[in-house]
Parts: sequence; C-alpha cells; structure tokens
Amino acid sequence: MEDEIMRKPSLQTAKTLSYVGAIWSIVVGALLTLSLIGAVVGVPIIIGGALLLKFRNATDEQFIEQRNTMLGWGIFFLIFTVVGGVLELVAYVMAGSADTEEFRAEHQKAQSADDFDDLERAAEMKEKGVLSETEYESLKERILRRHE
Repeated sequence: MEDEIMRKPSLQTAKTLSYVGAIWSIVVGALLTLSLIGAVVGVPIIIGGALLLKFRNATDEQFIEQRNTMLGWGIFFLIFTVVGGVLELVAYVMAGSADTEEFRAEHQKAQSADDFDDLERAAEMKEKGVLSETEYESLKERILRRHE
C-alpha cells in the first residue's frame, strides 16, 4: 500500500509536513528531557511525535481519518515546540481540504462496488445451499440498508 498512487497530491505534502513536524517535536522533546522540569513536557512530546510518524505511510483515507489526532498534537506542539505545532496544524488544514465531497463520493463508489460483490457472493452461497433463504434475505437487507 505504500506505493499506492496518491489521489490528492496535497496529501503527500501534508504527510511530509506532518512527518517533519513529528521529527522536530521528537528532537525538541529529547532536548527538553535533559532537565528535570523539561522531562515532564519532553516525554509526552516524544510520544506524540512517535505516534505521528506512523501517518507517513498511511493511505489517503487513513491520513484523513486521523485529522483530529493531528489537531490535538499540533496544538500541544504549538505550545511547547512552536515549529512542530505549526507544521502539524498546516498538515491538518491540508488534510481537511483534501476531504472534499469528491473524495467522499469516490470512497462511496468503491464501497458500492464492494457491496455489489457481497451481494453476488451471498447469492452464490444461497444457490449452493450454504445460506438459507432467510439468511440470504437478512444479509441482502443489511447490505442494501447501508445505502439508505
């Protein structure tokens, strides 16, 4: 999935900004841990930076879904590392701009195709006797209800 073609080039930029912000915050957090008082703040900064490093290889959908996490850590970083916070907040805004109706429609279209495949499989299983008529109708109704 890492080699997946980006649907929105701005998401690659947002991922890069988030990555740089996370690295910056880890470095600042490590420097803060050199003093006793700084360790209280430095350790959470390092943890937050490490969590945000995971977004670098996330799919577009996963990255957009994690916007609230970026916002929370971005605000925290803004208070203590400034640069890391600014980078995370810019990545948050860029991820939000990519989360458009077009992007959602594309995701819905893919979901519809998956649902159609599920319906086909259920029909085949019914024909083979794996599913009873009642089970098939229940499953079909559940799948079709997703689109209401």
